[in-house]
Amino acid sequence: MVAPVANAETPPLVRLDGLHVAFGRHVVLRDLNLDIHRGRTVAIIGESGCGKTVLLKAIIGLLRPSRGAVYFDGNNLAQLTEKELTWQRIRFGFLFQQAALFDSMTVAQNISFPLRQHTVKRPDEIRRIVLARIAEVGLPEDVLAKKPAELSGGMRKRVGLARALALEPEIILYDEPTTGLDPIMGDVINELMLSTRRHHAVTSVVVTHDMRTARKVADRVVMLYPLSRLEADEPQILYDGPPEAIDRCPDSRVTQFVRGEAGERLMEMRRRGMVVE
Repeated sequence: MVAPVANAETPPLVRLDGLHVAFGRHVVLRDLNLDIHRGRTVAIIGESGCGKTVLLKAIIGLLRPSRGAVYFDGNNLAQLTEKELTWQRIRFGFLFQQAALFDSMTVAQNISFPLRQHTVKRPDEIRRIVLARIAEVGLPEDVLAKKPAELSGGMRKRVGLARALALEPEIILYDEPTTGLDPIMGDVINELMLSTRRHHAVTSVVVTHDMRTARKVADRVVMLYPLSRLEADEPQILYDGPPEAIDRCPDSRVTQFVRGEAGERLMEMRRRGMVVE
């Protein structure tokens, strides 16, 4: 199944309306407005500390906004009961940064965990789904009996993706999917994300600092900037557009991040005495 093509007239699957997240006096996200339409792959980029992972947690309802709202399929997550929120989360798949597999469980048990928790499927049905998902991420059946400690980093990521796909989610959230992987295995994960989108009617939000991933898998890139280095009236989103246009962005902070150039950041660190000449 090919993901449907969204248009501007259809309601967004995810809407951030003035999203503001603070921990005490420390503000991480400030007045974010963002619509994510069905079938799209949106890459959220930006340096460490700009709030990318906090944004993912807000989208899935693990963090409640300090003000503003997160809507999923028209529902304000903060207004749902815990039971209602749990049922909404079943519509999500989440690939954690370190895969977050259960160390005491086998690969088969890890992938089948959401099926056993949230469905009443028979054991033979669950095994059929597990086999289909493990094949989809390009792993052999003999990996099912292994524990996570016996797997490489890339294999753990693929098992994490298989588990995220187990319930056939409508939206998948990827938190730094290629972090810690060599370039070849990172590209394997990129290809799996593309394949997932081709074969499932899924919306994807990919948090990454890897521009190769953003350029390859996303049809839209959103760049956040740390609030500590913004003026009070500056928006936190510095760029929102197609990946092929980001190199032409007139904001030097965006182009320096994309090209991996220290530029103004290095001069800022020198002014603060954080760099010793």
